[in-house]
Order: sequence, then structure tokens, then C-alpha cells
Amino acid sequence: MGGLGLWIRSEYRNGWRALVGLTVLVAIGGGVTIAAYAGARRADTAFDRFLDVTSNSMAVSVTGTNNLEESIQLNVASYPRLWGLADDMAAIPGVDGVTPVSWMAVALEVDGEPQQFYSIATGAGSGTDPPTGVRAIHGRLANATADDEVVINEEAAHLLGVDVGDTIPLRSYATDQGEAWFGSVTEPDRGPRIEVEVVGIVRRPEDVSDNPEAFAILPEGFRTTYGPQIANCDCSFWIRTAPENIAGITAALATVIGEYPLAVQPVDGVLQARVERAVGLEVGALRIAAIVAGIAALLVVSQAVARHVGSGRRSWSALTAIGVTRAEMVRGWAVILAPLALLGAVGAVAVATTVSPIFPRGLARRAEPDPGVRIDPAAFLVGALMIVAVVVAVSVIGALLVTGRARSSSSAQAATRFTSWGSKLHPPIALGFSMAADPGRGLERRQRSRQRRLAAASAVLGLTLAVGGCLAVILIDRSVTEVFETPSAFGVDWDLQLADQPDDPEAVIAAISAEPIEAFALQEGIIGNAFVVTSRDGNGLVSPQTFDNLIGSMGPIIDRGRPAMTADDVVLGDRIASKLGVDVDDTVTVDSGMLGDQTFRVSGIGRLSDGDETDQVFFVSSDGLARLQVAEDLSVNAAYVRLGEVDDATRQRLLDLGLTPAQPPSRVANLDEIGSVPRLLAAALVVLGLAGMVNALVLSVNRRRGDIAIVRALGFTPAKSGRRSPGKAS
Repeated sequence: MGGLGLWIRSEYRNGWRALVGLTVLVAIGGGVTIAAYAGARRADTAFDRFLDVTSNSMAVSVTGTNNLEESIQLNVASYPRLWGLADDMAAIPGVDGVTPVSWMAVALEVDGEPQQFYSIATGAGSGTDPPTGVRAIHGRLANATADDEVVINEEAAHLLGVDVGDTIPLRSYATDQGEAWFGSVTEPDRGPRIEVEVVGIVRRPEDVSDNPEAFAILPEGFRTTYGPQIANCDCSFWIRTAPENIAGITAALATVIGEYPLAVQPVDGVLQARVERAVGLEVGALRIAAIVAGIAALLVVSQAVARHVGSGRRSWSALTAIGVTRAEMVRGWAVILAPLALLGAVGAVAVATTVSPIFPRGLARRAEPDPGVRIDPAAFLVGALMIVAVVVAVSVIGALLVTGRARSSSSAQAATRFTSWGSKLHPPIALGFSMAADPGRGLERRQRSRQRRLAAASAVLGLTLAVGGCLAVILIDRSVTEVFETPSAFGVDWDLQLADQPDDPEAVIAAISAEPIEAFALQEGIIGNAFVVTSRDGNGLVSPQTFDNLIGSMGPIIDRGRPAMTADDVVLGDRIASKLGVDVDDTVTVDSGMLGDQTFRVSGIGRLSDGDETDQVFFVSSDGLARLQVAEDLSVNAAYVRLGEVDDATRQRLLDLGLTPAQPPSRVANLDEIGSVPRLLAAALVVLGLAGMVNALVLSVNRRRGDIAIVRALGFTPAKSGRRSPGKAS
């Protein structure tokens, strides 16, 4: 064992450079793998943790009605004591906190024009933990008693070009402008124009989604001061509670609400599903990246360990001569490389911790409530233990395989005995026996050949990882870009769309109709609240819509059945159809308010596009939409154009009219949530591949330093010492 100990110390003393390189290699490969896995876990829980910080599990709101005249009556004068219910709601067991909310007809002013007349003012919360609804990412929340402060979301800050400390104007509808507020008439705002200071930039759960809107949140002091002058409605409460308490609290709220026309509903469900669907792509990409990085690291580290173990064959003859067994040599390599495994695992955790601020990416990064360095104890501990186990296992397996080859030294001993016996023969015959039986030179050449092949294979593996990672990123980026730029690839029936209201709609329609296009349609919908639809097996809320085809024909993509052709037909999205428990040829009934109950027959199940509400589509014919709302109350929500075979000049003229290319729906746009993950993985593979090559070079130089010392002693210069003569082995 004394000789074995000397050998181990010699390996540490003479091979420390290669061992350090191998440790760095383990740290890089393991760190990238752990970081990707921990990043996937972080992204997967980001939105849930954001909701825990900001949001409410339930909402209690005025139900409203599809009767527009009744809806206009929902203002603060109708329910003067409504906010007083907050304390009673907070007293229900299981409720953590309640925040009363007032809807106010207040708009942000952009370039002298008011935007959407809808903002909220939050009141003093009740309970131990009333929800704020937002998280301040810059600045602070508004003082509850202030009437000249406001917080806005990031979209509003970007739209207005302002930051914390700037002053912005707010526009408003007066208390007698309820019809304008609810959208049945258009008229100039006559409420006060108020200058307020932006004290914070905030983020709401809705802002994390793929379609944030500019928004302002006002303090209770603003409502107190300006409420008598501005159309508003103390119409809602946010309730924070654990998800498992929702059913019980919903039942208890019935006694608190009494005869108030309020409805209780869980919130964040649709939004959470949409965000999780988007984030799920990043989570999957990071998990795949972790697997790829782990496999690449295993291959590179295994090659490096095998190369290191295999390079020590020259020591084995001496060890064997002093009685060291194969098992002892294997244990010796385990002892040599075990500290490397431990240090590599610690280094991997350090690498994963250092790069943790990079994750998550995309939408999940917006949802992450605590960006920056994050230690994931479970992922780091499991990753470190796996690194130690894998490196030790690879070391033992490599030593077993390589020392198994060393058994050929026993044939050398047999040859020596055979040569000794042959020496008793005639000298020429004995010499022939000796040369034929001595395998030393051939064995040495074969060992050197195997070492060269192993080094070459390691170099090729490193280059393959580096080049292959870059090529994979290029292919992924090209594929995603092609999908984004091809409307038919993401399931829409048009090439251009007009979502913003033009200054002269009639002129724009006439100009579009004059172009040699394949199809042109206006999307029409209802004004006001969604309609309640019922069937024999369920109910839900829908926003009926149709296409007024001016040129050609456009409509929803039909999965089964047929399009809506008559006034009695409707095409339902798959989700709403499932919720109602209906299929093709079943009937559903819509409460249209003033026009009464209207029954439709399901002609088809389909989708207007692959957008967020595609599964909720309630698509009827023009005559069918007239059964739900009178023609003058219909709204034109958008216009769509399918180009067909047109030249670039025609396309440019349409773009000049305000049309924009069809936007990929979230299910496709979410592909962008993969973001820089492929590029990060490619960079990691490049670093890993180069580190493997560097380790091979360091080990080769370290093992050939004896040869270099000899040629230097013979008078070779440093430059000549590294050269190889033509036709000669190195």
C-alpha cells in the first residue's frame, strides 16, 4: 500500500493541471445542467408566486345586465353603502383580506386624446392581508389619502413616455355621461381634467399576459375628492383566500351580499391558463436544455476521465511489479478523482447560482416576483449528489475497463518465463523465441495508438458539441420566424387586419374594396356585457360575433359540422361547447336582454383563429346577430383582408391604409417565449466543448513532459521540441 500511496501523491503532484481542468469541466457541465433545471422549476412557479404576492382568489362584482339602460344606472348613487360590506366579508372564516374597488370613468391622455375611460380606485382594505392587485417594480404605491397621485402599469408608462416623478393629465366623463361611459353614444368628455404625479410603475397579473393594456390605479383619496364629479361605480371587491376555501366562502358571501345585485366568481382562472400555456413552452425548453446539457456534460466528462485514467498506464507496470492488485488500482483512481467530484459539484452549484439571474426568460420573467439570484435547495442538492455519483461511477468504470486491458502484462510475464526456458536452446533459436514472445514494443505501440485515438475522439466530440449547438440554434430560429411570418401556418384565414378605428371608416372600406384582393370582411360584435348562454347541461358567457363579407368569403375554421349560414345557426368554440355539453345539431339559448331568449342550433364546432378566446367563439350569421342586438347597437371590431395573388404595390397601398400583417395568436406567439434558451444552450455547449478540448491538450502536454525534457536535454529549442519530423512518430 505504501507504493500505492506514493502513486496517488504522484498523480496529484504531476497531474494537478489536468485534474484542475477536469474539475472545471465537471463544474461547467454540471452547473449548466443544474441551472437549466432550476430555471425550469423557477419559470413553472413564477406566475403562481406572482399571484400570491399581488392578486385575489375571488371577486365580488355587480352583475350588470344586457339591458343597456339598466347598466347605465350602476353608479355610486345606486349603492351608497356598498363598500361597507368589506368588513363583513373580511370577517368570514378563511378570508385573509378584502379590498373594495371603484370603477371610474377616467382615461389616460396620450398626445392630447383620451384613451379608454376605465380606471379603478382601491379603498382601504379589511382583514389581515387585503390584496393590492399590483406589485410595484419602480417607485411606490400611491398614498391612500392622496388625490394627486397615481400609479400606472408598464404599458402605460411606455405609451406615455413617462417615469416616476413625472406629472400626467387624466381625462374623465362627468356623472351625467353614463351612456358615453358604457359605449352606447360617442361624445366629448366633460368631466374634470386632473394633473396627477406618477409615484410608481406597477405590474398586474393582466400585465404578465401576452396582451397588456395601459392602465391607471387611483388611491381612495382621488375617489373621495373627485367621485362626485366623475361617473363611477363602487361595484367590486377583491378577496384574498386560499383556493381550497373558495367554495365555502362563496356560500357564506350569500348572507353578506343579501339583496345587492352582486355575483361571486373565482378570478385569474382564464388568465392563469393563458399565462401557464405560454410559460409552459419555456419550461419545456429549459427541461430539454437541461437534458441536452446533462447528456453533453456526461459525454465530455466521461471522455476526459477515461482519457485521464488511460494516460496512467506507464505507472501500472511498476505498481504491478510491487504487488498492487487491480482492485487496489481501481480504488486508487476513485481516491484520486473523488475530491475532483466533490469540488466539481461545489463548482457546479456555484455556476448555477451565478447564472440563476438569467432565468426565467420571456413571460415567466415578467411574472417572477423576486428576480435576481435564487438558490433552489432541492435542485442544487439533487444535482450536486448526482454529479458526485456520476463522476465517481465513471471513474470506477473507466479504471476497470482500462486496467482490464493491462492484464496483457501477465502475458508479458508468461513470455519472460518462456524466453527463460528458451535460453537453454541454441543462441540464435533462443533469440528468435525472445523476440517473438516479448510483446512490449507492440503493446506500447498499441497503447499509444489507443491514446491518440481517444484524444482525437475527444477533440471531435468537443467540436461537434460546439458546431452542432450553433447549427441547432440557427435552425430553430429560422423555423420559428417562418411560422410567425406565414398566417396560414398559424391557422388564420386572412393576411392583413385592421384593428384600430380609422378617422374615415367609409373611405378606408371603399379604398380596400377597390383593390384586386381575394376576400375582405368586417367583424361585427355586440356592445356591452357578454350574454348568458344556456343549454340542457350547462351555461356560460359568450360575446357573439359575425363577419360581414364585402368581398369573397371568410369565416371560422370548422373542425366538424358546417358554417353558420342561417339566422338559427351558430358555430361554437370547442371549450364553450364542452362547457355547455353540446355538439353539432344540439340547441343553446341566449338571453339577449331586451330581445328576450333566442334559441340557436349548433351547426358546427370550430375556431375563428388560434387566439386566446378561440375556444370560446360564438360565431353566427349576420341575421343571427341581429336576433341578439339591434343593428344600430352593433360594433365593428376589426377588418380582415385575404390578399390572394397581388403585387407588392397593392400590398403597400393596403398597409398605407392602416392595415397590418396578421398577428400570430398567443398559441403561436408563445413560441417566442422559448426566447434565448436555445442560444444560451448553444453557448453552454460551445464552452463545454472547448473546455473538453483544453483539458485534452493540458493532459497531453502533461503526459509528454518527460519526452519534452529529453529532447530539450539533447539541445532542442522550445519551438523544435514541439515539432514532429515527417514520417516519424512523436
